[in-house]
Amino acid sequence: MTKKVKKKMALWKKIILGVLIALLVALIATWSTFSYYIGVLLAAHSSSVQSLKSEVADKFTTGTYTDSETGLTINYNLYVPEDMTSDETVPMVVFIADSSSAGDYETTAPLYQGLGGMIWASDSEQAKHKSAVLVPQYPEIILDDHDGYTMTDYVEATARMIESVAGENQVDTNRIYGTGQSMGAMTTMYLQATHPDLYAATILVDGQWDISTLSGLQDATFTYFAAGGDTRAVTGQTEVKDMLSEAGISYGELMDVDAQADSSELNTLANDMYSDNYKQNFITYTKGSVLPWYVPTGAEEHLLSFNYGYTIEAVRDWLFEQSK
Repeated sequence: MTKKVKKKMALWKKIILGVLIALLVALIATWSTFSYYIGVLLAAHSSSVQSLKSEVADKFTTGTYTDSETGLTINYNLYVPEDMTSDETVPMVVFIADSSSAGDYETTAPLYQGLGGMIWASDSEQAKHKSAVLVPQYPEIILDDHDGYTMTDYVEATARMIESVAGENQVDTNRIYGTGQSMGAMTTMYLQATHPDLYAATILVDGQWDISTLSGLQDATFTYFAAGGDTRAVTGQTEVKDMLSEAGISYGELMDVDAQADSSELNTLANDMYSDNYKQNFITYTKGSVLPWYVPTGAEEHLLSFNYGYTIEAVRDWLFEQSK
């Protein structure tokens, strides 16, 4: 074999190897994107979400908050119990959704995309915990941690919006509860850390933020969920736990929980954790347990974990027991 032929063969090997690597990268990227949209679609179109949507859709009204400091506007969905008396006040749950509903969408997009906003207005929840429910819709992603930590003026405007809506709707300001998933969890935990008088307690679902800004969580009351396969959220949990431990603060913890376990088992586990009366509590689901049986292992666990942050009745009950 001549040197010329050998050089050509070596060149072709490099070309073929390069093509194979490019195909592998494209396949990985395609799967990542595909699994992301699997998560979005399954979360929004599960039977439980669709059933709840049918029940509560007509209960919410829409409104717009204009922030006097920045001029920004935030559209929102609001539920206020119809049978309130003129001198009655009620708690308010504020749900902030993930970034999939941020943008040029209908105001109702974050309300209908999962359980997090709607479940509080259901007949069964209102029978136990009469409350108002506020669900904002943002025209853009309001904070992000994928390339450093970036934040827009909408985050601080959200705190002022909550106070404004509460003041206009007979809300007990000692019992404002925050919750959110992904972008919403990050926003909620940041506001809870930096505005200690805003929330009585929060439920944080699969989000994480710059730990250097979260020292205020040492005095906060929250339950922090993460899916075992969501490495970013688990890392966020770990950083907050380490911060608490370094400050000598004990916390409640449930590790390796089967997200699809029987509801009575999950309620028992949560109640046992809460019986220790820690202000800060963590629930981590077993890796893969948030995935439906027909979704292959390795799919987008982050998005598919959101609804599981709201299905444990004992956690919802715990939230309403908290007051400033």
